[in-house]
Amino acid sequence: MTRELPGRSSILNVLPAQIVATNALDAYEVLAAMALGEEGAGARLLARVPQKSRQELGFAKGQSVWAQVKSVAFGRADVRE
Repeated sequence: MTRELPGRSSILNVLPAQIVATNALDAYEVLAAMALGEEGAGARLLARVPQKSRQELGFAKGQSVWAQVKSVAFGRADVRE
C-alpha cells in the first residue's frame, strides 16, 4: 500500500482504499484492514505491513491509501456452493 498513486510499476492492480483498522502483530509487523473504493465502502483487503513502513509513511485508521495487489499474492481456495 502507498499514500500516493504510484507511477509505472509491474503491479497492475492499484486500487483506491481507506484504512479501517490496524493491529500490531508483533514488534516488526502490522496487519492493516483496508476498505476498497475512494469512500472506503467496498470489499475488504488485509495487508501485512512492516512497522517501520507504517511509522515512516504514517499509515493510520481513516487514511486514504492505494492498495497495490499482485495477482500471485492470492492463494487458491476450494470454495463450494
